[in-house]
Amino acid sequence: ADSVPHLERAVAIQGALPEDVRGMWWPTLLRLGQTYKDVRRPADAVAPLSRLVAGRENVTVPRRVGAIARFFLAQSLWDSGGDKARAVQLATEARSLVGEPKDRIGMELRRDLEQWLTRRAAKSTK
Repeated sequence: ADSVPHLERAVAIQGALPEDVRGMWWPTLLRLGQTYKDVRRPADAVAPLSRLVAGRENVTVPRRVGAIARFFLAQSLWDSGGDKARAVQLATEARSLVGEPKDRIGMELRRDLEQWLTRRAAKSTK
């Protein structure tokens, strides 16, 4: 929670720069979104995670980071009472980006996505 103001400032600075000079644009947005989730402020996590998912010109976001960002955004939308159908769509996109990983972290992410989707997909249409 103590890091939130610092991360918010870092995101503001990164966003004001004409380009991602140091390669910190996506890591800073991801960290801010994750921190908001961790301190139970899912509504606040939506904006930075949405920016990350939307991307930035001339910035390549690694495939797995794109999957994590979509999953975090899906969770944040759901937990904040946002668009549940969009949340499920984002989690489904994240699952596609993860694919069939061979490494432990990728397999855990895939499992977490599958469990999240299983518990929420039916509820998203209500």
